Formats: sequence, structure tokens, C-alpha cells
Amino acid sequence: MKSKGKHKDSNLSAYKKKLENVRAFGLESNLSETEICSVMDEYMKSFMMKNSLMTEGTARTSRLLPRARNSMPYLKNFLIFLASFLFSVLIMYIVLQHKPTQYFIQSKLQDFIYPGMKVLRKLSLPIISLFPSLTNFYDESCLVVNPFFRVPDMPCPCEDVKAILNLTGEDIKREQYHSGVPFMVKVDKEEISFENLKVLYGNHNTVFDRDASYLIISSPSNQGVKSTPASLFTLEWDTNDKTWSSTHVQWRCNRMEPTRLLRSHFGVPEKEPSYAAGVTIEKLVMMDGPRAPSYHLPTTDGTTVFIQQSSGSRVIVLNPANECKEKCSTVSVELPPGHILWFSWWYWRASSLPSPATSSVSVSYVGSYL
Repeated sequence: MKSKGKHKDSNLSAYKKKLENVRAFGLESNLSETEICSVMDEYMKSFMMKNSLMTEGTARTSRLLPRARNSMPYLKNFLIFLASFLFSVLIMYIVLQHKPTQYFIQSKLQDFIYPGMKVLRKLSLPIISLFPSLTNFYDESCLVVNPFFRVPDMPCPCEDVKAILNLTGEDIKREQYHSGVPFMVKVDKEEISFENLKVLYGNHNTVFDRDASYLIISSPSNQGVKSTPASLFTLEWDTNDKTWSSTHVQWRCNRMEPTRLLRSHFGVPEKEPSYAAGVTIEKLVMMDGPRAPSYHLPTTDGTTVFIQQSSGSRVIVLNPANECKEKCSTVSVELPPGHILWFSWWYWRASSLPSPATSSVSVSYVGSYL
């Protein structure tokens, strides 16, 4: 405190001496008393401003220093964490690149995989009991679709396709009808209408409520609303109603029992192409009002896709995949009832549009092969 007082007295003495020098210089310069006082006032203001800024700067520094001291432990902890993380990454990289170490770890981990999974399964039981709907993820082949998936330098055998062929009565096993060529065929199948689906659900509601318990309804007022088969099949689909006429329903079944029931009604696709391998469990039933707007068909588990039109009509548009957009053209066809459209997901992405030729509810049965 004494040093601070001495510093203040020295400033005042210097200030007083400066004022005396200013006054003496004014008298020597033959300035009037008024002019000398004006100059001294200006000097006084500049002196006071300078000292106030110095005081404010000192106070600000004194306020910031404790904050800086308080933040030092956090910065130190962050640097320690960052260094530990980088060191761990470096160790993992070295271990994975060193083949003998990698083989050693893999051989030792084999003995712990099944016991570890067993423990994990037991630990998850309380969570599953609280959230039973989580079991639906078990049957999913893919939980998250990668929107950036691309196949570099993928060949595009669809570049010569200008229309969707109707190969009814043709030998579709011929080499010229390869996976890049979409086609449709007429099949001898019974018509499955919305009313037939209501009867099917009513006879087996226990199975469907357990293993295919929800569907997605899109209407002009609500898009993508999750609902249940029970709530849908207790209603009448009035095609004269504006809302029902523009409603789209997607019912997805990816478990064995409901899929078996659907197959017993829709049947197994006939005359599958030669490149179709094993059939997948997943099946989709698309129900559309006569004026239901366009929508993209969801990605299926298999790459060889079929759309079986069971009642009503829809216009199917096949757009080339991103890898083939520059080489292939968009094609479309009106799919009438009793026809199946085949195409490969590798080269085509399907959309469904309303058909002006129908006034009834459209029911499409969608599945895929590997």
C-alpha cells in the first residue's frame, strides 16, 4: 500500500511540474491568460484519461488472472486425456499391424467370444423385458442404410434397355435376359384384394399381431404414421373418399410365420430369372388407393426384386442406380393385376405411381432373391 501511495504522489508531482512548465511556456509565447488556461485544461483531460485507462487495464488484468489460474487444471486434464487417447490409438495401430501379435490376440479371444456373448445376453434380459419392441431389431438384416454406398467402376449392363419387356411365354432363362434387363410376365395367380387381406388377418391375427405388428400409413394429412394391422383391417377402404383414395399403406413382414401365411395366399413367384438365387424371408405388402401419390420402394434384403401385382394397377418407374445414371435410361411400365415385374436392385431403383386405368385399391406383393 505504501509503494502504491508513493507512486501516486510522484505522479502528482510530475503533473504539477508539467503544469508549471506549460504556464511558463505560455507566458514566454505571449499567450493570454485565457489561452493558457485552455491549454492547461486540455493537458489535464489527457492526463486524467491516461491514468484512468491504466487503472482500468490493471483492474481487468487482476480479474483475468484468477480465471486463467482456475482454467489451468482443466487444460492440463484435457492435454493428459488427449495424450492418453493418441497413445492408445498408436498402440492399437502397432498391435494390428504386427501380424504375430495380431494372431496371438485373435487366438486368445476365440475362447472368450461365446462366454462373453452369453453374459451379454443375460445382461440384456432386463432391458428386453422393459422394452420388448427391441426384439424387432434381431430380424433386421441391416439397421442403418448407408446413403453414400457406391460401387466404383461398376459395369452397367442396362445401357441398352429402352423399355420393360413383357416376356410372357418366352424362355426367360436365355442368356440375353441377364440381370440388367427388367421384364414382366403374366402369371396364373388368384387376385388378392384388400378384403382378402382382411380375412387373412382375421383368421391369423395372433400371428400377425405378434410378428408383424405394425404398418406405415401415409395419407394427404399424415405422412408415415405408424399403425397396427388391427386398426387398419377393421376399417372399410372407401375409394370414393378423397382421403382413402390417396392413402398408401406399407406392411412389412420379416419373420417366418407371417411370411409363410402371406406366401400361402400370394403364392411363390413363377418363372424366376436364372440369376435369382435363394429367396429372402422379407416380404412387403403395398396397399394403395387409386390416387395414392408416388413413392420409392424400400430397399429389399435381396438384390433380385419382384413386384407381384395382385389387384388394381400401378405404374412402376425404374430409375438407373447412381453408378449407371450416365449410361442407362429411365424406363416405366403399367403393371396390371396378375403380372410380376422382375429387376435387379444393383442397376435399378423402383418407384410406384398411380395408374389412371384403375379405380380400385391396389395390392402389390414385393419380395426379393439373393
